[in-house]
Amino acid sequence: MHNLKKAFKNSSLFNDDTKLLNIFSENHKKIEAYVNIYKNNFYENLTNTLTIVYPTVKKLIGENYFENLCKLYIKNNLPKKIIW
Repeated sequence: MHNLKKAFKNSSLFNDDTKLLNIFSENHKKIEAYVNIYKNNFYENLTNTLTIVYPTVKKLIGENYFENLCKLYIKNNLPKKIIW
């Protein structure tokens, strides 16, 4: 189970799907689509949180730039311990 969590973390944070997809080698395309859903939800939820905390910044710099900035911030400021 630890390998699965680590593989999912690497897939979500670093776009490294190889280990995760190797774990689920059957139905490769179907699994890849599901993984992308989870990755998108991961970033969307954290971006929504940052939007709630910093609404003025979003208004000042625009939605597209704010979302890209959030993605960079999320990648570079992850919690030390992630509970999956």
